[in-house]
Amino acid sequence: MAGDDLAIVEAKPIEGGSLTSIQCPMLTSTNYTVWAMRMRVALAVHEVWDVIEDEDEAESSNKKKNNMALALLFQSIPEALVLQVGELKSAKKVWEAIKGRNMGADRVKEARLQTLMSEFERIRMKETDTIDDFGGKLAEIASKASALGESIEEPKLVKKFLKSLPRAKFIHIVASLEQLLDLNKTSFQDIMGRLKAFEERVRDEDEVQDDQSKLMYMEGQGNQSSQKYNYSESNRGRGRGGRFGRGRGRGGRGGRSNGDKERDTSNVECFRCDKLGHYAIDCPDRLLKLQEAEEDTSDTKEADKLMMHEVVYLNEKNCIPSKFEANTGEENIWYLDNGASNHMTGDRRYFSSMDNSVTGKVRFGDDSRIDIKGKGTISFFDMNGEPRMMTDVYFIPDLKSNIISLGQATESGCDIRMQGECLTMHDRDGKLLAKANRAKNRLYKVHMRIRETAQLYLTETSESSRWHARLGHLNFENLKTMIDKGVVRGIPRVNIEKKICGACLLGKQTRQVFPQASSFRASKKLELVHGDLCGPITPSTAAGNRYIFVLIDDYSRYMWTVLMQEKSEAFTKFKNFKNLVEQEAGTRIQTFRTDRGGEFLSHEFTRFCETSGIKRHLTAPYTPQQNGVVERRNRTLMEMTRSIRSGKMPLYT
Repeated sequence: MAGDDLAIVEAKPIEGGSLTSIQCPMLTSTNYTVWAMRMRVALAVHEVWDVIEDEDEAESSNKKKNNMALALLFQSIPEALVLQVGELKSAKKVWEAIKGRNMGADRVKEARLQTLMSEFERIRMKETDTIDDFGGKLAEIASKASALGESIEEPKLVKKFLKSLPRAKFIHIVASLEQLLDLNKTSFQDIMGRLKAFEERVRDEDEVQDDQSKLMYMEGQGNQSSQKYNYSESNRGRGRGGRFGRGRGRGGRGGRSNGDKERDTSNVECFRCDKLGHYAIDCPDRLLKLQEAEEDTSDTKEADKLMMHEVVYLNEKNCIPSKFEANTGEENIWYLDNGASNHMTGDRRYFSSMDNSVTGKVRFGDDSRIDIKGKGTISFFDMNGEPRMMTDVYFIPDLKSNIISLGQATESGCDIRMQGECLTMHDRDGKLLAKANRAKNRLYKVHMRIRETAQLYLTETSESSRWHARLGHLNFENLKTMIDKGVVRGIPRVNIEKKICGACLLGKQTRQVFPQASSFRASKKLELVHGDLCGPITPSTAAGNRYIFVLIDDYSRYMWTVLMQEKSEAFTKFKNFKNLVEQEAGTRIQTFRTDRGGEFLSHEFTRFCETSGIKRHLTAPYTPQQNGVVERRNRTLMEMTRSIRSGKMPLYT
């Protein structure tokens, strides 16, 4: 056994008389997919895979091949599983039994596949991951999905890979790849290779810049180094060392080759922690972070839990909290610091809102490490008395001072001006936000007027309103009568105050008031046509017509009236009307608004409007106000008709 995961099996002699040892993987509860791939190769090496793959071969194969396959399978599964499948005589049946226990039924397989695809959609590359690490995670998910019967197409895998990269670091290369390459034809390995090359180049450039800004040697030490090391071009290494041998490449000039003596690191300054005695690659802080990253990725459940929270690590190496005055007795004192890269405070009272899911650590220039317990927003008043909001402020309980980062302020659009001993901060519109004078310790501090949290508005309910509510919002007049006549026992004699009860207005009204005018009016002819049937009219006309089909153009408010004997004629009349008005106006009817009468909801009417490209507006049941234009015209027509019938008609000759 090797780590309890592999079983060493001696294979058949190959040509030349030598033996090979095949390591059969041990099956666990989580590695079935990889185990099946390795076992397939191991069985093929022993020339017994055909016993499992081919049913006809399994029935006709000799007993020796079957026993060999059984022996290999039993050596690569746990004892508990051997007891469950040990009674099976066929290697193929044992293989199918193992597959059934790990892959499950169709429903279980579908559930696992759904979980896997959800993980595929959710996964994002972390800042600490490399291209190799993240590409391996995507490839692993694709392999597991393929084993469950779902193949992730390579173009989808490529697009997901590019989409999940950190935007700030890879935005330029991603944009270039999307413009130059056809992602539907580019392989996943090709994309990984290009991104790995870009990652190496960016890492080398960052390391050279860090080395130039951090590394400082004495002039004498530089001369000694030049005499000690060989500067031949043939053994130049790739790294950050240049001619002083600090790089991590291969060779004398660029790094520490195996042939050189161990160099004295007592005067070497690490650019990560700024301490002497070691290189950055051997920095304890770096090793600790790598160990924490490995612990975070080892447990899947813990990783899923961390996805719900934001964990940040801030390196405020240019900010030293001890130089700020703490506990001076003054309230709302904030320091304007150019060395700090983030707004920070240790007073919870200042925050108007906070996200407690943001946690992490911050490291200051004095090598102190403090926990971050949240990030939120602080409301304050500027120098003009206007309310303002300061966002993305970290809450660090152990921090004894309040710090405003000038760098973060400029990112949000503020204008920082320093003239003489005065520092001013203006917003985008040029309004003054803060003004500070330089103190004796060369610090700028300002008194911020923090907006206090608003108090709740407290109201007191009168006795009459209380008994009005207790008795089911009874009318105040009836309540007064009940008190005067003593109808209710236990009710006190209170002074009835007639007030407007909002609950009564909402609960007892039948319908909210409709607006007096429509919020929409057509801007061109036939953009909206209102239609409705008026009738049946008693008595009918001389021709036997009992209905009036009223149609109104919303733009011009021009009206057409069509007389009908039955409601079923509405469809035919509307088709004739459509042909007529569209020819006269030179445009088409766009929208037709009616109620939900059966004559307008028939299949032929609906189908005709769909084929003609007419949009339908149907009013809500029992709500004629939504089609008020034509409803009001119906009333006008009926009033006109009754008036004509009631009076005497003038005779015209």
